[in-house]
Amino acid sequence: MFLLTWVSLKTVNLSQNQPSFPSRLTNLTLINTTEGNKALSEISQMHSGNITLTNAYILSYANGNNWAKVWISVSKSEKEAESSKRRMSESLQNNYMFSPPELIKVSDTKVFKTTDRENQTHYFYSSGSSVIWIGTNLNPSKAKLLLKEGIYKFKLSL
Repeated sequence: MFLLTWVSLKTVNLSQNQPSFPSRLTNLTLINTTEGNKALSEISQMHSGNITLTNAYILSYANGNNWAKVWISVSKSEKEAESSKRRMSESLQNNYMFSPPELIKVSDTKVFKTTDRENQTHYFYSSGSSVIWIGTNLNPSKAKLLLKEGIYKFKLSL
């Protein structure tokens, strides 16, 4: 009886197509998830409403004073996600809040890296129909480990 109940609950979760995000990234623990209309609204405000998305997620990870925040924007297609990533890169070229993005390759994924005025590291890349932005206050070597783990885990989640 228990097994049948568990299988049925598992099937319900899968049929709703809800992503299962990692509970940890490196030594940081997931402490908050925002999704749906609230996440869409927050992400649209950051982009002056110039994006069309089908869904969005904002994930907050922390451990003591260390943190990472992940914004996931889901587009209609892989092509739209790639276009959105390109526009983000272009808009940051002359942006007073961030350094011009540098294109790097991590785990066979093309990633843009930038820093903000507080010297925090930010990465963004596309994966399928999603654009993923990861911001963190970790030092550069730990931030890169976080990115590498995030690329792998978010690919499995989405």
